[in-house]
Amino acid sequence: MDLKDEKITIAVNGQQYEDFVSASVSKSLVEVSGGFAFQMTDRSDDGIPFESDDEVEIFIDGEKVITGYIMEENAEVGQNLSSISITGKEKTIDFVDSELTSNIDFGSSSSALETQYLNDLPNQPVLEGNFDLVEIIKKALRNINLDIDVKLQDGLILNKFSQEENVIGKVGEKAFKFCEELARKRNVVITTDENGDILIQKATNIYNNAILQLIIGNETNNILSSNYKRDFRKRFYKYTARSSKNLGLGSFGDNSTNRVVVVYNNQIRSSRQREIVMDANSLSTMRKRLIWQKNFDLNNDTYFCKVQGFRDNTGELWYPNTLVEVNDEKWNIKKRMLIKSCNWEFSNSGTFTNMILVDPIAFSDAEDYRYDFKINEIIR
Repeated sequence: MDLKDEKITIAVNGQQYEDFVSASVSKSLVEVSGGFAFQMTDRSDDGIPFESDDEVEIFIDGEKVITGYIMEENAEVGQNLSSISITGKEKTIDFVDSELTSNIDFGSSSSALETQYLNDLPNQPVLEGNFDLVEIIKKALRNINLDIDVKLQDGLILNKFSQEENVIGKVGEKAFKFCEELARKRNVVITTDENGDILIQKATNIYNNAILQLIIGNETNNILSSNYKRDFRKRFYKYTARSSKNLGLGSFGDNSTNRVVVVYNNQIRSSRQREIVMDANSLSTMRKRLIWQKNFDLNNDTYFCKVQGFRDNTGELWYPNTLVEVNDEKWNIKKRMLIKSCNWEFSNSGTFTNMILVDPIAFSDAEDYRYDFKINEIIR
């Protein structure tokens, strides 16, 4: 398809609109509710065709990417011409903004210490919990009267929460914040799919041959501009996870000592320390969550690029949670990276996609020794 044929379409109350002066649509792995902004002119006498709170669907080159609501509208009316601007968010904006109207308590118990200890012993099966993340989020959505579905990424399997993990949401607490903290405990992110439903995801490991390229003097480049930023403000030399539970069990351990897992990143100066208290069941769970947190802090190291058009070299839309091969001589980057966020835009200058990419390890709980990252201290 010729780039000049690419369009951003907004459908409101069954009517589609494409005649915009400008349009911008955004989705991200780290923001549960994406957004959009449109500006159009109207020469008719019909007035503004939209109203705040109208449900909308957004299509990028014919593919639906957002279902949401108009949150704000602004109109400037002249004698022969009206300028209309609208902005909005995905349906999950109500999940972000609303507060729990009553307590959510899946139960807590201090009677399972022996079970916790057995889970740490070699060759013992991991005991299943009682409540899965999907069930918890659905209960939070019912609490705020939000009628959307909750889905898991294809193939994603999550351990359930047990009673001793204290799954408690308090009245007045932001519904999304309550659920996001639980998602972090399972090393996943909460996002929104094209229908406005919640999609729980991990970083993909599937590469579909998409390429971003900026090689000096090469006529096949598709990167128009790029920028690279490294941010050490949320990175630490020592990450320490301490259990909020006393896991000593009589003859099995010291009742006065909590279990501790320590991770070092020798690329960071030793004066930067982070302490994390976890209500985890086992050392293995603490270890995995600490690895994920350390990796997640890497998503502050970002590579930005702008390309013309909405589709990659394989014909697929540029889209968050897609692996891309990046070859940018300007920044000496030649590696596979993960699209963290996309902003599709249309204006008189054409169609463009702005992307922020990160190292795929930033959304993984896998150990990665490229960062001199080791679990080298476990204290019982």
